[in-house]
Amino acid sequence: MTSPTIRADEDSYLLTARALSTGVGGDTSENELFRRVGYPLLISPVYAFTNDPAIAYRAVQVLNAVVNATTFLLAYSMGRRMFGWRQPLALLGAAAAASMPAVAFYAGFALTDAVLAPVFLAWLLALHALLGRPRSAAAAALAGAAAGLAYLIHVRGLVVIALHASVLLLLAVRGKRLTAPILFSAAAAACGVLLNSMLVTVLGDGMRLGGVSPDGSDVEHATTAAGLAATGLSATGQLWYLAVAGFGLTALGMAAIPMWRHRDRTAMAVMLVAALATVGIALLSAGVLQSVGANRMNYLAYARYVHVFGPFWMLAGIAAITPPVRRHFGVLAGAVLLVVGGGALVAWRMRTGSMLPGFYPFDSPELSLLTDGWTTLRPLRATALGLGAIGTVAAVWLLRGRRRPAYIGVVLGLVIAVQAVMIPATARLISVPMMNASLPQPPLADLGVRPGDTVAVHSGVVWWELRNVQREVNWSPVATFADRPSAGTRVVVGYYAPGTPAYWNGAKYGFHLVGTGKPYWAVWRIDPPRLPVPGTKRRPPIAGRLRSSADPVRR
Repeated sequence: MTSPTIRADEDSYLLTARALSTGVGGDTSENELFRRVGYPLLISPVYAFTNDPAIAYRAVQVLNAVVNATTFLLAYSMGRRMFGWRQPLALLGAAAAASMPAVAFYAGFALTDAVLAPVFLAWLLALHALLGRPRSAAAAALAGAAAGLAYLIHVRGLVVIALHASVLLLLAVRGKRLTAPILFSAAAAACGVLLNSMLVTVLGDGMRLGGVSPDGSDVEHATTAAGLAATGLSATGQLWYLAVAGFGLTALGMAAIPMWRHRDRTAMAVMLVAALATVGIALLSAGVLQSVGANRMNYLAYARYVHVFGPFWMLAGIAAITPPVRRHFGVLAGAVLLVVGGGALVAWRMRTGSMLPGFYPFDSPELSLLTDGWTTLRPLRATALGLGAIGTVAAVWLLRGRRRPAYIGVVLGLVIAVQAVMIPATARLISVPMMNASLPQPPLADLGVRPGDTVAVHSGVVWWELRNVQREVNWSPVATFADRPSAGTRVVVGYYAPGTPAYWNGAKYGFHLVGTGKPYWAVWRIDPPRLPVPGTKRRPPIAGRLRSSADPVRR
């Protein structure tokens, strides 16, 4: 892919990155409260080497892949240190976690989702080290830095910062002589918060904010019984999606938290923090999404915000089935309850018409592919697949003898193989058609727009074409106007639908039509007046010279 697919979000990050690198910004869909600049800062060096939008986009994908590759290393380290796995199982578990669509699928987009999974995994791994060795200043600083980085990248980091502060507070209350590590960790986390504020100040007015900050309706969702009920149901749908999309292993991981009380209390503490973070982010996003998209079916089980915890819960699920089963049938019961109960709630809300039928396969890549649900959510099929996966894993869990580790390896191998097939399939069936639907057709360069032109866009042009223009015009800011462009504008991209009220006719203002594009836009140009070169005598037009030569000679 060479152009954004998720237009509002990707365009915002790309334009903000360019503003940080070159000073030429544009429009962003962010609002003042939730604005984060960490991801644009990461990809901003791309614009120091190229101004071509397609090349810049491919370079961002390479950066995403490099950052995402650390998921495998972090998952391997977690398997060895937190779960005590031997090397073969740690390698298989890391491969299964790193190949999840929550990691690999998003690497192809200029989105924060492309880098958040390793950040959250690093925070939990560092937190495990801190809880195991509370006096370690290095572990404290790493955990704080990861929490601050999560805040710097996305608003989901608010939940991480709050939980990290709670952990530090508990350490301060229960521990003695832990002042230095706690201060190190708090300072490292605060650096992420302060850096975001500094970057917002640096950007200044370089980016025009187009997002809407929370208002009274968001407060209503958090304070009224009906709002809390809707938020809770949507958050449950998110957890259900996470459970079934991880082939049952994520469901087992979430249900197995009490089991760790008898095995490793430090690991159990980390899992409790991870569970609070997952539920907290689900509730936060569900509350916000209630007000911004009540017409979207995906919000019944919107997993994009909790996807980042998928790798951790898959590792936790693998860790749950590695020891022989004894008194842990409650884990299976909890996983089944999560899958069946969550699926029943989502199906019930669909049947009662809680949401209008808007559906985007991008929001549910795993279930769209596995359930053949390209136009609608299919919770019953997904629930059946989740139960089948849990049953397969449970059969392996009940096995005894020397061959048991080999069977676990086979199950993980199958999971890795299916996920490896899912990534190119979802890209071909979801990402590429979405990208093609909003490609610049044709590019502005094909219509003669070149560096040095002062470009403005008519307000009637569809919003994603405005973002196309802003990404292509990388030499100066692109203004917008409603009726007449400002003085000095040489090129206008206007709404082009002759005969309609919104049609912008550039001829009324001295512009001439250069060419048209899709959907419903055209490029208009006005040529500057040609001034005589200093020191030369202006000659009359050629018609005048011909007339004067026919006049009789005056004596």
